[in-house]
Amino acid sequence: MEYVFYFDESFHDKKVTVNSDGKLNILADDKLDSYVGFFWGCRIEDLVENEKMIFEFEKKQRERFRLEKDKELKSTTISKSSFEYGIASFSRDAFRFYKDLFSMIDEIDPIIQVEIISKMEFFVRTIVAKAKFQVKDFDESVFIYTLTKFLITYGTDDVFKAMVNIHDRVTSKKLTYKLLHSLDKVLKNTSRIKRKEREYPALLQLRSVIMGMTIKTSSESRIDFSYTPNFVGLSKLLNELNIDPKDIGLIIDNEDKTYQEAKKYPFNEVKITDSKNCIEVRLSDFISGFIGRMLYALEYDPRMCEDSVTDINALNENDLETKRLLSPDWFRLTKEQFYLYRLICKTLIEKQKHFWSYMTTCYADQICSFITLISYFDQYSSYEEYLKTEPEMHAEHHSAMNCDMLEDYFRKSLSVR
Repeated sequence: MEYVFYFDESFHDKKVTVNSDGKLNILADDKLDSYVGFFWGCRIEDLVENEKMIFEFEKKQRERFRLEKDKELKSTTISKSSFEYGIASFSRDAFRFYKDLFSMIDEIDPIIQVEIISKMEFFVRTIVAKAKFQVKDFDESVFIYTLTKFLITYGTDDVFKAMVNIHDRVTSKKLTYKLLHSLDKVLKNTSRIKRKEREYPALLQLRSVIMGMTIKTSSESRIDFSYTPNFVGLSKLLNELNIDPKDIGLIIDNEDKTYQEAKKYPFNEVKITDSKNCIEVRLSDFISGFIGRMLYALEYDPRMCEDSVTDINALNENDLETKRLLSPDWFRLTKEQFYLYRLICKTLIEKQKHFWSYMTTCYADQICSFITLISYFDQYSSYEEYLKTEPEMHAEHHSAMNCDMLEDYFRKSLSVR
Protein backbone atom coordinates (compact mmCIF):
# COMPACT_ATOMS: atom_id res chain seq x y z
CA MET A 1 0.00 0.00 0.00
CA GLU A 2 1.56 3.29 -1.16
CA TYR A 3 -1.15 5.89 -0.47
CA VAL A 4 -3.81 6.65 2.12
CA PHE A 5 -6.92 8.74 1.49
CA TYR A 6 -9.39 10.29 3.94
CA PHE A 7 -13.01 11.30 3.36
CA ASP A 8 -15.77 13.32 4.97
CA GLU A 9 -18.88 15.10 3.72
CA SER A 10 -21.14 18.04 4.47
CA PHE A 11 -24.76 18.99 3.74
CA HIS A 12 -25.45 15.28 3.79
CA ASP A 13 -29.15 14.41 3.49
CA LYS A 14 -29.35 10.64 3.70
CA LYS A 15 -32.73 10.57 2.01
CA VAL A 16 -34.62 12.68 -0.47
CA THR A 17 -38.21 12.89 0.76
CA VAL A 18 -41.49 14.41 -0.41
CA ASN A 19 -44.23 14.78 2.18
CA SER A 20 -47.98 14.48 1.59
CA ASP A 21 -48.17 18.19 0.70
CA GLY A 22 -45.45 17.88 -1.93
CA LYS A 23 -42.74 19.54 0.16
CA LEU A 24 -39.29 18.39 -0.95
CA ASN A 25 -36.90 18.20 2.01
CA ILE A 26 -33.82 19.27 0.04
CA LEU A 27 -35.49 22.61 -0.76
CA ALA A 28 -36.11 23.61 2.86
CA ASP A 29 -34.69 27.00 3.85
CA ASP A 30 -31.87 25.55 5.96
CA LYS A 31 -30.89 23.00 3.30
CA LEU A 32 -28.51 23.05 0.36
CA ASP A 33 -29.12 21.25 -2.92
CA SER A 34 -25.41 20.41 -3.07
CA TYR A 35 -23.99 17.34 -1.37
CA VAL A 36 -20.29 18.00 -0.72
CA GLY A 37 -17.71 15.24 -0.35
CA PHE A 38 -13.97 15.74 0.12
CA PHE A 39 -11.12 13.25 -0.34
CA TRP A 40 -7.52 14.06 0.38
CA GLY A 41 -4.61 11.67 0.15
CA CYS A 42 -0.85 11.39 0.39
CA ARG A 43 1.92 8.84 0.24
CA ILE A 44 2.27 6.66 3.31
CA GLU A 45 5.86 7.85 3.72
CA ASP A 46 4.64 11.45 4.13
CA LEU A 47 1.89 10.67 6.63
CA VAL A 48 3.85 11.12 9.87
CA GLU A 49 5.04 14.61 8.89
CA ASN A 50 1.60 15.59 7.59
CA GLU A 51 -0.08 14.36 10.75
CA LYS A 52 2.31 16.41 12.86
CA MET A 53 1.39 19.59 10.94
CA ILE A 54 -2.33 18.90 11.31
CA PHE A 55 -1.99 18.34 15.08
CA GLU A 56 -0.09 21.62 15.42
CA PHE A 57 -2.77 23.42 13.41
CA GLU A 58 -5.58 21.95 15.50
CA LYS A 59 -3.88 22.74 18.79
CA LYS A 60 -3.56 26.38 17.73
CA GLN A 61 -7.23 26.57 16.68
CA ARG A 62 -8.52 24.91 19.84
CA GLU A 63 -6.75 27.57 21.85
CA ARG A 64 -8.09 30.28 19.56
CA PHE A 65 -11.72 29.15 19.98
CA ARG A 66 -11.25 28.17 23.65
CA LEU A 67 -12.63 24.69 23.14
CA GLU A 68 -13.00 22.42 26.13
CA LYS A 69 -10.93 19.25 26.13
CA ASP A 70 -13.84 16.94 25.26
CA LYS A 71 -15.23 19.16 22.47
CA GLU A 72 -14.29 18.36 18.87
CA LEU A 73 -13.00 21.08 16.56
CA LYS A 74 -15.28 20.92 13.50
CA SER A 75 -16.17 23.04 10.51
CA THR A 76 -19.35 24.00 12.40
CA THR A 77 -17.22 25.67 15.10
CA ILE A 78 -17.39 28.69 12.78
CA SER A 79 -21.00 29.79 12.34
CA LYS A 80 -22.79 29.67 9.00
CA SER A 81 -23.51 33.40 9.31
CA SER A 82 -19.76 34.08 9.07
CA PHE A 83 -20.02 33.16 5.38
CA GLU A 84 -22.82 35.58 4.40
CA TYR A 85 -20.63 37.29 1.77
CA GLY A 86 -17.84 34.76 1.67
CA ILE A 87 -14.46 35.76 3.05
CA ALA A 88 -15.55 39.41 3.17
CA SER A 89 -17.82 38.47 6.10
CA PHE A 90 -15.25 36.53 8.12
CA SER A 91 -14.63 37.47 11.70
CA ARG A 92 -10.99 37.85 12.69
CA ASP A 93 -10.93 34.35 14.22
CA ALA A 94 -12.60 32.79 11.16
CA PHE A 95 -10.12 34.53 8.88
CA ARG A 96 -7.14 33.30 10.89
CA PHE A 97 -8.55 29.77 11.02
CA TYR A 98 -8.87 29.51 7.25
CA LYS A 99 -5.60 31.28 6.54
CA ASP A 100 -3.81 28.78 8.80
CA LEU A 101 -5.77 25.89 7.30
CA PHE A 102 -5.01 26.64 3.66
CA SER A 103 -1.41 27.58 4.41
CA MET A 104 -1.02 24.12 5.95
CA ILE A 105 -2.70 22.43 2.98
CA ASP A 106 -0.40 24.33 0.64
CA GLU A 107 2.56 22.87 2.54
CA ILE A 108 1.17 19.32 2.70
CA ASP A 109 0.30 19.50 -1.02
CA PRO A 110 -2.12 16.55 -0.94
CA ILE A 111 -4.00 14.82 -3.74
CA ILE A 112 -7.51 16.29 -3.55
CA GLN A 113 -10.91 15.45 -4.92
CA VAL A 114 -13.92 17.68 -4.36
CA GLU A 115 -17.39 16.28 -5.05
CA ILE A 116 -20.40 18.53 -5.44
CA ILE A 117 -23.52 16.57 -6.37
CA SER A 118 -27.00 18.01 -6.88
CA LYS A 119 -29.60 16.23 -4.75
CA MET A 120 -32.29 17.45 -7.16
CA GLU A 121 -30.46 15.75 -10.00
CA PHE A 122 -30.31 12.55 -7.96
CA PHE A 123 -34.10 12.82 -7.44
CA VAL A 124 -34.63 13.43 -11.17
CA ARG A 125 -32.48 10.43 -12.08
CA THR A 126 -34.64 8.10 -9.97
CA ILE A 127 -37.65 9.17 -12.06
CA VAL A 128 -35.90 9.13 -15.44
CA ALA A 129 -34.54 5.63 -14.73
CA LYS A 130 -38.14 4.37 -14.76
CA ALA A 131 -39.20 6.25 -17.89
CA LYS A 132 -39.73 5.25 -21.49
CA PHE A 133 -39.33 7.85 -24.23
CA GLN A 134 -40.85 8.12 -27.68
CA VAL A 135 -38.14 10.58 -28.73
CA LYS A 136 -35.01 8.52 -29.38
CA ASP A 137 -32.40 10.96 -30.62
CA PHE A 138 -31.87 13.10 -27.53
CA ASP A 139 -28.92 13.46 -25.18
CA GLU A 140 -30.00 12.02 -21.83
CA SER A 141 -27.36 14.01 -19.93
CA VAL A 142 -28.66 17.28 -21.39
CA PHE A 143 -32.22 16.20 -20.60
CA ILE A 144 -31.32 15.44 -16.96
CA TYR A 145 -29.43 18.73 -16.62
CA THR A 146 -32.27 20.80 -18.07
CA LEU A 147 -35.00 19.10 -16.06
CA THR A 148 -32.92 19.46 -12.86
CA LYS A 149 -32.38 23.16 -13.46
CA PHE A 150 -36.04 23.65 -14.36
CA LEU A 151 -37.23 22.01 -11.13
CA ILE A 152 -34.75 23.95 -8.99
CA THR A 153 -35.93 27.22 -10.53
CA TYR A 154 -39.62 26.62 -11.22
CA GLY A 155 -40.57 23.41 -9.40
CA THR A 156 -43.79 23.48 -7.37
CA ASP A 157 -45.18 21.23 -4.65
CA ASP A 158 -47.85 19.76 -6.93
CA VAL A 159 -45.20 18.67 -9.45
CA PHE A 160 -43.02 17.09 -6.75
CA LYS A 161 -46.06 15.34 -5.32
CA ALA A 162 -46.92 13.94 -8.76
CA MET A 163 -43.33 12.72 -9.19
CA VAL A 164 -43.63 10.40 -6.18
CA ASN A 165 -47.21 9.27 -6.71
CA ILE A 166 -46.89 7.23 -9.89
CA HIS A 167 -48.47 3.79 -9.69
CA ASP A 168 -50.40 3.40 -12.94
CA ARG A 169 -50.92 4.84 -16.41
CA VAL A 170 -53.25 7.58 -15.13
CA THR A 171 -50.80 8.93 -12.53
CA SER A 172 -47.95 8.73 -15.04
CA LYS A 173 -49.95 10.87 -17.45
CA LYS A 174 -50.78 13.24 -14.59
CA LEU A 175 -47.08 13.91 -14.02
CA THR A 176 -46.52 14.49 -17.74
CA TYR A 177 -49.44 16.92 -17.83
CA LYS A 178 -48.20 18.88 -14.80
CA LEU A 179 -44.67 19.14 -16.19
CA LEU A 180 -45.96 20.29 -19.59
CA HIS A 181 -48.32 22.78 -17.97
CA SER A 182 -45.47 24.26 -15.92
CA LEU A 183 -43.19 24.38 -18.96
CA ASP A 184 -45.84 26.14 -21.03
CA LYS A 185 -46.31 28.79 -18.34
CA VAL A 186 -42.56 29.36 -18.11
CA LEU A 187 -42.12 29.51 -21.89
CA LYS A 188 -45.00 31.97 -22.22
CA ASN A 189 -43.62 34.28 -19.53
CA THR A 190 -39.95 34.17 -20.58
CA SER A 191 -40.13 34.26 -24.39
CA ARG A 192 -39.20 37.95 -24.61
CA ILE A 193 -36.84 38.20 -21.63
CA LYS A 194 -33.23 38.83 -22.57
CA ARG A 195 -31.60 36.96 -19.68
CA LYS A 196 -33.67 33.88 -20.56
CA GLU A 197 -32.48 33.71 -24.19
CA ARG A 198 -30.38 30.59 -23.63
CA GLU A 199 -32.92 28.97 -21.34
CA TYR A 200 -35.85 29.27 -23.75
CA PRO A 201 -34.65 26.87 -26.51
CA ALA A 202 -33.43 24.39 -23.90
CA LEU A 203 -36.90 24.32 -22.34
CA LEU A 204 -38.51 23.86 -25.75
CA GLN A 205 -36.33 20.80 -26.27
CA LEU A 206 -37.16 19.54 -22.77
CA ARG A 207 -40.86 19.91 -23.57
CA SER A 208 -40.57 17.84 -26.74
CA VAL A 209 -38.95 14.96 -24.83
CA ILE A 210 -41.41 15.07 -21.92
CA MET A 211 -44.39 14.95 -24.30
CA GLY A 212 -43.44 11.38 -25.16
CA MET A 213 -42.36 10.31 -21.69
CA THR A 214 -44.10 7.47 -19.85
CA ILE A 215 -43.15 6.14 -16.43
CA LYS A 216 -44.23 2.52 -16.10
CA THR A 217 -43.10 1.59 -12.58
CA SER A 218 -44.08 2.95 -9.21
CA SER A 219 -42.26 5.80 -7.48
CA GLU A 220 -41.61 6.36 -3.79
CA SER A 221 -41.71 9.39 -1.51
CA ARG A 222 -38.50 8.42 0.34
CA ILE A 223 -35.39 7.67 -1.70
CA ASP A 224 -32.05 6.68 -0.18
CA PHE A 225 -29.23 8.90 -1.37
CA SER A 226 -26.63 7.15 -3.55
CA TYR A 227 -22.90 7.26 -2.77
CA THR A 228 -21.85 5.66 -6.04
CA PRO A 229 -20.58 8.98 -7.53
CA ASN A 230 -18.11 9.33 -4.62
CA PHE A 231 -16.16 6.26 -5.56
CA VAL A 232 -16.69 6.44 -9.30
CA GLY A 233 -15.11 9.88 -9.06
CA LEU A 234 -12.21 8.77 -6.88
CA SER A 235 -11.56 5.81 -9.19
CA LYS A 236 -11.46 8.10 -12.22
CA LEU A 237 -9.02 10.46 -10.48
CA LEU A 238 -6.75 7.57 -9.49
CA ASN A 239 -6.81 6.33 -13.08
CA GLU A 240 -5.90 9.83 -14.30
CA LEU A 241 -2.97 9.85 -11.83
CA ASN A 242 -1.90 6.32 -12.84
CA ILE A 243 -2.44 5.09 -9.27
CA ASP A 244 -3.70 1.54 -8.89
CA PRO A 245 -6.70 1.44 -6.47
CA LYS A 246 -5.05 -1.61 -4.91
CA ASP A 247 -2.24 0.70 -3.77
CA ILE A 248 -4.46 2.89 -1.59
CA GLY A 249 -6.07 2.60 1.80
CA LEU A 250 -9.25 4.55 2.42
CA ILE A 251 -10.47 5.89 5.77
CA ILE A 252 -13.91 7.49 5.90
CA ASP A 253 -16.03 9.09 8.58
CA ASN A 254 -18.43 6.81 10.39
CA GLU A 255 -21.22 6.42 7.82
CA ASP A 256 -22.18 2.83 7.10
CA LYS A 257 -23.77 3.31 3.67
CA THR A 258 -20.71 5.21 2.42
CA TYR A 259 -18.56 2.41 3.81
CA GLN A 260 -20.65 -0.32 2.15
CA GLU A 261 -20.39 1.46 -1.20
CA ALA A 262 -16.61 1.90 -0.83
CA LYS A 263 -16.17 -1.83 -0.27
CA LYS A 264 -17.46 -2.54 -3.78
CA TYR A 265 -14.26 -1.04 -5.22
CA PRO A 266 -10.81 -2.70 -5.38
CA PHE A 267 -9.08 -0.51 -2.79
CA ASN A 268 -6.38 -2.19 -0.70
CA GLU A 269 -8.44 -1.61 2.45
CA VAL A 270 -11.39 0.47 3.59
CA LYS A 271 -11.95 1.53 7.19
CA ILE A 272 -14.52 3.67 8.97
CA THR A 273 -13.76 5.72 12.03
CA ASP A 274 -15.27 8.42 14.20
CA SER A 275 -13.73 11.76 13.27
CA LYS A 276 -13.05 12.29 16.99
CA ASN A 277 -10.44 9.55 16.69
CA CYS A 278 -8.86 10.56 13.39
CA ILE A 279 -7.38 13.99 12.83
CA GLU A 280 -6.97 13.36 9.09
CA VAL A 281 -10.72 12.80 8.72
CA ARG A 282 -11.29 16.01 10.67
CA LEU A 283 -9.21 17.78 8.05
CA SER A 284 -11.63 16.49 5.39
CA ASP A 285 -14.48 17.89 7.51
CA PHE A 286 -12.82 21.33 7.69
CA ILE A 287 -12.58 21.54 3.90
CA SER A 288 -15.95 19.99 2.99
CA GLY A 289 -17.57 22.31 5.55
CA PHE A 290 -15.83 25.35 4.05
CA ILE A 291 -16.96 24.45 0.52
CA GLY A 292 -20.52 23.69 1.66
CA ARG A 293 -20.86 26.98 3.55
CA MET A 294 -19.52 28.97 0.60
CA LEU A 295 -22.04 27.26 -1.68
CA TYR A 296 -24.83 27.95 0.81
CA ALA A 297 -23.91 31.64 0.90
CA LEU A 298 -23.78 31.83 -2.90
CA GLU A 299 -27.16 30.13 -3.26
CA TYR A 300 -28.90 32.24 -0.61
CA ASP A 301 -27.45 35.64 -1.52
CA PRO A 302 -30.66 37.73 -1.78
CA ARG A 303 -29.53 39.24 -5.08
CA MET A 304 -28.98 35.79 -6.58
CA CYS A 305 -32.24 34.23 -5.45
CA GLU A 306 -35.02 33.84 -7.97
CA ASP A 307 -38.53 34.65 -6.75
CA SER A 308 -40.06 31.50 -5.29
CA VAL A 309 -42.73 29.81 -7.37
CA THR A 310 -45.67 28.62 -5.30
CA ASP A 311 -48.30 28.85 -8.05
CA ILE A 312 -47.10 28.33 -11.62
CA ASN A 313 -50.26 30.05 -12.86
CA ALA A 314 -49.13 33.25 -11.14
CA LEU A 315 -45.61 33.18 -12.60
CA ASN A 316 -46.25 36.49 -14.39
CA GLU A 317 -46.20 38.17 -10.96
CA ASN A 318 -42.58 37.13 -10.39
CA ASP A 319 -39.61 39.29 -11.32
CA LEU A 320 -38.21 37.30 -14.23
CA GLU A 321 -36.31 40.12 -15.93
CA THR A 322 -33.83 41.38 -13.31
CA LYS A 323 -30.37 39.99 -13.84
CA ARG A 324 -29.15 37.95 -10.87
CA LEU A 325 -25.71 39.05 -9.67
CA LEU A 326 -23.83 38.50 -6.44
CA SER A 327 -24.09 41.31 -3.93
CA PRO A 328 -21.23 43.83 -4.27
CA ASP A 329 -20.44 43.04 -0.61
CA TRP A 330 -18.71 39.84 -1.77
CA PHE A 331 -16.14 42.02 -3.49
CA ARG A 332 -15.47 44.59 -0.76
CA LEU A 333 -12.28 42.94 0.41
CA THR A 334 -9.35 43.98 2.52
CA LYS A 335 -5.90 43.19 1.19
CA GLU A 336 -5.63 40.23 3.57
CA GLN A 337 -8.99 38.83 2.42
CA PHE A 338 -8.05 39.23 -1.24
CA TYR A 339 -4.86 37.24 -0.75
CA LEU A 340 -6.67 34.55 1.23
CA TYR A 341 -8.83 33.92 -1.84
CA ARG A 342 -5.61 33.69 -3.86
CA LEU A 343 -4.17 31.16 -1.40
CA ILE A 344 -7.34 29.03 -1.53
CA CYS A 345 -7.27 29.15 -5.32
CA LYS A 346 -3.67 27.94 -5.27
CA THR A 347 -4.38 24.99 -2.96
CA LEU A 348 -7.79 23.84 -4.21
CA ILE A 349 -7.59 24.73 -7.91
CA GLU A 350 -4.16 25.58 -9.30
CA LYS A 351 -2.50 22.55 -7.71
CA GLN A 352 -5.41 20.27 -8.68
CA LYS A 353 -5.17 20.42 -12.46
CA HIS A 354 -6.60 17.00 -13.24
CA PHE A 355 -10.08 16.85 -14.76
CA TRP A 356 -11.34 14.50 -12.04
CA SER A 357 -10.01 16.63 -9.19
CA TYR A 358 -13.54 18.04 -9.19
CA MET A 359 -16.37 15.55 -9.51
CA THR A 360 -19.99 16.25 -10.33
CA THR A 361 -22.68 14.64 -12.44
CA CYS A 362 -24.81 16.42 -15.09
CA TYR A 363 -25.89 19.48 -13.07
CA ALA A 364 -22.61 21.40 -12.90
CA ASP A 365 -23.93 24.85 -11.96
CA GLN A 366 -22.98 24.51 -8.31
CA ILE A 367 -19.45 23.22 -8.81
CA CYS A 368 -18.80 25.92 -11.42
CA SER A 369 -20.20 28.54 -9.06
CA PHE A 370 -17.66 27.57 -6.39
CA ILE A 371 -14.70 27.33 -8.76
CA THR A 372 -15.55 30.67 -10.39
CA LEU A 373 -15.70 32.48 -7.08
CA ILE A 374 -12.41 31.06 -5.80
CA SER A 375 -10.68 31.64 -9.16
CA TYR A 376 -12.05 35.12 -9.80
CA PHE A 377 -9.50 37.04 -7.74
CA ASP A 378 -6.54 35.25 -9.25
CA GLN A 379 -6.90 37.08 -12.56
CA TYR A 380 -5.72 40.34 -10.98
CA SER A 381 -1.98 40.95 -10.77
CA SER A 382 -2.28 42.65 -7.37
CA TYR A 383 -4.72 43.96 -4.80
CA GLU A 384 -4.10 47.48 -6.09
CA GLU A 385 -5.09 46.38 -9.59
CA TYR A 386 -8.21 44.71 -8.16
CA LEU A 387 -9.28 47.95 -6.44
CA LYS A 388 -9.42 49.78 -9.78
CA THR A 389 -12.76 48.07 -10.46
CA GLU A 390 -15.82 48.96 -8.40
CA PRO A 391 -17.57 46.15 -6.46
CA GLU A 392 -20.70 46.45 -8.63
CA MET A 393 -18.62 45.82 -11.76
CA HIS A 394 -16.81 42.93 -10.10
CA ALA A 395 -20.24 41.33 -9.67
CA GLU A 396 -20.87 41.77 -13.41
CA HIS A 397 -17.46 40.39 -14.39
CA HIS A 398 -17.89 37.45 -12.01
CA SER A 399 -21.25 36.58 -13.60
CA ALA A 400 -19.71 36.58 -17.09
CA MET A 401 -16.83 34.43 -15.88
CA ASN A 402 -19.26 31.96 -14.32
CA CYS A 403 -21.15 31.57 -17.63
CA ASP A 404 -17.86 30.95 -19.44
CA MET A 405 -16.83 28.41 -16.79
CA LEU A 406 -20.07 26.47 -17.19
CA GLU A 407 -19.76 26.37 -20.99
CA ASP A 408 -16.13 25.22 -20.71
CA TYR A 409 -17.08 22.52 -18.22
CA PHE A 410 -19.74 21.09 -20.52
CA ARG A 411 -17.36 21.15 -23.47
CA LYS A 412 -14.75 19.19 -21.49
CA SER A 413 -17.41 16.82 -20.12
CA LEU A 414 -18.54 15.93 -23.63
CA SER A 415 -14.93 15.15 -24.61
CA VAL A 416 -14.47 12.62 -21.77
CA ARG A 417 -17.99 11.14 -21.84
